[in-house]
Amino acid sequence: MSGLEWPRPNPQSITTISPTLANTLLACEKRAAFELDPSTAKISRPNTRTALGSAAHALIEAVLRGEAPPAGARTEWLEEKWDDALDHEAQKLAAAWHDRTVPPTERWPGLVATRRRLIKRLDRLAAASTAAMKPRPRAPDEGIAPLPWIERWMEDPKTGLAGKADLVEEAEGQVRVVDHKTGVHQGEIRETQRRQLLIYAHLASVNLGRPVDEAVILDTKGNESSFTIEPAAVKAAVCEVAAARDRFESVRKTASFKASPSPESCRFCPFRIICLDYWRALDTHEAQDEWPVSDICGSATQAAENVVTVASGNREVQLVLADGVTLGSASEIAAVDLDRIGEYGARMRWNSLIRVG
Repeated sequence: MSGLEWPRPNPQSITTISPTLANTLLACEKRAAFELDPSTAKISRPNTRTALGSAAHALIEAVLRGEAPPAGARTEWLEEKWDDALDHEAQKLAAAWHDRTVPPTERWPGLVATRRRLIKRLDRLAAASTAAMKPRPRAPDEGIAPLPWIERWMEDPKTGLAGKADLVEEAEGQVRVVDHKTGVHQGEIRETQRRQLLIYAHLASVNLGRPVDEAVILDTKGNESSFTIEPAAVKAAVCEVAAARDRFESVRKTASFKASPSPESCRFCPFRIICLDYWRALDTHEAQDEWPVSDICGSATQAAENVVTVASGNREVQLVLADGVTLGSASEIAAVDLDRIGEYGARMRWNSLIRVG
């Protein structure tokens, strides 16, 4: 690893905290720093999973806004809109990964299940309101728009918290914050999702001028998971995020950000490719299955046209390169998001990240 550069993040000051950034700050300060550093933020690029989520949210929003034909007679419309949204996301992926070959949409993992479940549910979903507000900041002299709010921008100047919940609605006198989850493996509400909903509840309460009663997660099948909003829990979440932001700002000038490597925080973090703390933790825990053991970092011992041998720890790994990837005279290599081939082989996926030194 001595031949690779390990950058120290130089992030911009935090002015606005989204629920996503709040969760990142609390999970790993160093990851938040990399995200807020313009020179390293570009490492994070969309993938087929996020593209599916974006397409699904676009379709859900269109139905909630009343753009679809009547419930029970809209399947063809939904299928056409889904194809359009998917094509749009595929074009965005191709632009973001201009140096790679993005797989065609029919090969995206989870596509069939997401499409089937989503269209089936949306075919019978009622519109929230044809007059729902479009996402935009509210002018200081503007009155409170009637519910429901669909993807409406909400902010709290006192805390710096801001964001757009999928839906804020009133049902039977109860105000609910609703978050649509489009992944195929949504189960019980996770702690990060609970915090996200509590922050949205805080924002909705500030912008509505009244408390929120319930938080709801809806999966692609239409299954609901919910919990009652307790004011004490909202306050605790807001204070927790404020404390994390204050600590981040206090160490920003010295760049002494704390890394918190763990299987949960690192597995889907794109910045692990440049994070020395991650690789040191991986070296320590490599034998444990919960860590992403397909990631490799080591010395390049020999190379063929599209295969390089990497001495990683106490083993040598034959790494098959992705189309268009060339290494030149690399002596040190780090690569993540690989497909393992037995014990001593690995293959780059189309979106695997690789660094050389």
